Amino acid sequence: MEVVYGFHLMRAFVQGDANHVIPPTVLEALNEAGVFRLLTPQEVRRPRDGPSDAPRGVGDPGLADCSAARNGMIISVPNRLACLFPDKAQEEAFGADPNARVTGVAAPTGIGRRVPGGKRVSGRWSYNSGAPYATWAAVGALLKDEHDAVVDQALVLIPAANLIVEDTWHTAGMRGIASNTLIGGDVFVPEHRITENPR
Repeated sequence: MEVVYGFHLMRAFVQGDANHVIPPTVLEALNEAGVFRLLTPQEVRRPRDGPSDAPRGVGDPGLADCSAARNGMIISVPNRLACLFPDKAQEEAFGADPNARVTGVAAPTGIGRRVPGGKRVSGRWSYNSGAPYATWAAVGALLKDEHDAVVDQALVLIPAANLIVEDTWHTAGMRGIASNTLIGGDVFVPEHRITENPR
């Protein structure tokens, strides 16, 4: 049984490397196993999931498919980060979909400008592991005032549907990690999905 399991993982690894994304069957298996939810609070996780599952949850796939393991680990961390936003933002991200997948780049390579009710954010966020699989993204932005001066920095939570994925990750043997670039152009982000000065 373990030989068959290993064979399927190895075949998935080869497919992921060729296609620059892990296969949908592997993504669904990680979802079903609760890997992406390993670090989120109990109210977001299914009751059977728990932090103690984390080493096995990402370690087992890594035996044959390092891209699957890294995506599981990388997405579980921003999922936890999304739970630091106000309750309203958490409800938007996880309420309808407990399997939401948040990717993240904390580096403030975006720019946010104040508008009524929130910010307008534009930017490019590179090395965003798991970008094609994301349902949300937590990304960094410098906040500017009306004089174009930087006044703060923030982490903003944006639906992945509002961002473009640019395929910029072609690292041999690790293409399935899909650490691509997310691009946002003048995306409105309401105040409850902004954490200013995240230090």
